[in-house]
Formats: sequence, structure tokens, C-alpha cells
Amino acid sequence: MTRLSDPPATPGQFERYARDLHRFLLRVLKHSQNAEDIGQEVFARLSRIGQRELARNPKAYLFGIAFNVVHEFRMRQRRERVTFDSDMAHEALDHPDGLQPDEQADLLSLRQQLERALERLPRNELIALLLVKRDGMSYEEAAKASNLTVHQIERYVASARVKLKKLLQDR
Repeated sequence: MTRLSDPPATPGQFERYARDLHRFLLRVLKHSQNAEDIGQEVFARLSRIGQRELARNPKAYLFGIAFNVVHEFRMRQRRERVTFDSDMAHEALDHPDGLQPDEQADLLSLRQQLERALERLPRNELIALLLVKRDGMSYEEAAKASNLTVHQIERYVASARVKLKKLLQDR
């Protein structure tokens, strides 16, 4: 708890909490690259703030900035759409010559994540989604091929897309 008699912060006091901040960001964000990026943004914002020495509790001040930056980061992530071009992925996996090793690994990881997410879909949703999205069938063609109604195909495809988006975002 901060008392009125606590000494004001000195510029170096914020940097001594960098390790604690990084551990906190790793725990919250789950990815080391995101934690490093957010940590840099926190210190960049801190450097733009005048009169930092007036902060009575430097650690709380620093973590308050971090909380706001993490919140903004998550809001941006929610707005960004998850896209997956399966044709491009298959082409790249079939002809990996032009890709760097880290790009190959990212592509393979994305494909594996998609396959795991597809495995978690209910059978009818998976069938409807594959017929329409992978095989390029119209809803009518998919309905005939699967002995379902057009309305069921529409509903299953929509439900599968929502579930896939959530499963891929939770990765």
C-alpha cells in the first residue's frame, strides 16, 4: 500500500520491474513474442509520459500502463479476422522451395491447428463445411450429396465457421 510519505519515483525505478513485467505479460498473453512486444510498448509509453517522478508507486504505475496496453492489444485481436487460404497453404506445402524454414514451420503449424480444430467439429457440421468450402459445392449440391436439407446445410456451415473461428483464436 502506498503512503503519502513514500518517496517519489526515480527514472531507474521503473526499469527494475522489467523482469516482473515480462513474467506478468507471459502469464497473461501466453506467447513470448507478444509479451516482448507489449513490454516494449509499455516502456515506450512510459518514456512519453512527463513527470514520471511523481508516481508514488512505480511498480503499480508501470503495471497500470501494461494493463491498458494488454487490453488494447486484445481488442485489436478481436477485430482482426482469422483467415486461412487452404489453396495457398496446400500449394505452399506441395512446393516449399520458395519459403524460408520459419515460414514452412508456421504454415505447417497452421495446417495442423486447422486439422485439430476440424476434428473437434460435430460430424454433420464437418461434412457440410467440407462439401461447401473444400469441395466448392453449392448448398443445394451439398444437400443432395449428404441427404440433408438446404436449410440444414446452411445452418451447419454457419455453426462450423463460428466454432472454427473460436477454436483457432483460442490456440
